[in-house]
Amino acid sequence: MKNIQTLHSHTSASDGVMNHLEVLKCAKNNGISVVAFTDHDSLPSVQIVEQLKKQGKIVPNWIIGIEISAGLPTELGGEPYGGVHMVGLFVDPFNPQLVDHCKKAQQGRRERMTQIVANLQGLGFDISVEACLSASGGESVGRPHIVKALWEKASNLKVVERIRKDMERASLNDINLKKRYEEMMQRESQLPYVLFLSDDAFIKGVDVDYGYRIDFDTAVRLIRDAGGLAILAHYSTAKSKISWELLEKIISERRLDGVETVYAMTLIGTKEGEEWRNDSLKLEELVKKHRIIASGGADAHTKQHFIDFGQRSDYNSKTIGMAEKMITQSGVSTTWSSF
Repeated sequence: MKNIQTLHSHTSASDGVMNHLEVLKCAKNNGISVVAFTDHDSLPSVQIVEQLKKQGKIVPNWIIGIEISAGLPTELGGEPYGGVHMVGLFVDPFNPQLVDHCKKAQQGRRERMTQIVANLQGLGFDISVEACLSASGGESVGRPHIVKALWEKASNLKVVERIRKDMERASLNDINLKKRYEEMMQRESQLPYVLFLSDDAFIKGVDVDYGYRIDFDTAVRLIRDAGGLAILAHYSTAKSKISWELLEKIISERRLDGVETVYAMTLIGTKEGEEWRNDSLKLEELVKKHRIIASGGADAHTKQHFIDFGQRSDYNSKTIGMAEKMITQSGVSTTWSSF
């Protein structure tokens, strides 16, 4: 094995499709040596942690983590909508404050889903709260589960197609909208998000924010208080609000432990993917300049993501030895990992 690693992965506890042990097996089959479990505002249960510990010192190694949906930094008012994702690595899954955050976040996700379902019904979609809960399987209900529930009804495809045609027509007289439309059509899996399931979607007002969300600095503090390292995930998704200048200021003030420098694998072959790759190169320079931690990986949700990551040496080669360097550089406790 080349010791390639993905320090950003999801299980069925949030919006992944495999459980923790299935993820480990899939990673091993694809030559991946280290996996971090970073589910959305969700931590592994006592039973899952016991299962992981029974694996012993094996390959792949595992790390308990989390991905917190947070608001913006205090300089920007802590605005909750369109904020950032903060990955915490080596966190204590039983830390009371972090556990309490997850409970509140999951309740907020369920309330948000209920509102979105009502809005989708108003557009003519055949969808229910029960269908979304069934699609989630785990405790963390997110937009991917809503999309999954939508696709289960053939009638919903006709509604999506109607909205797509509306956007296509509207884009003929709007250069910026035309660009978004063309990028969307390069990745048709993004249709629901671009058309109606995001804050800047073609149809406004369908997507709503969480009723509960903490700000950027509070998320970092939660992770650190749980013994973990706070890593800014896929910065490119937040750069329209957090400028490079502000990001460097935050880093220089040590309000972050690190940033992901490896991400965007699923965008390969798109204009957006090329832009994100350029961002990641700039982030590598920030890491070197300020001597902070570099992290990243496949952001894997499916078996195919692990397969693709294992085959993409242009991505996975940058993760070789990443966790070991992180441990040495930070001195973080490895209690909640197999290291």
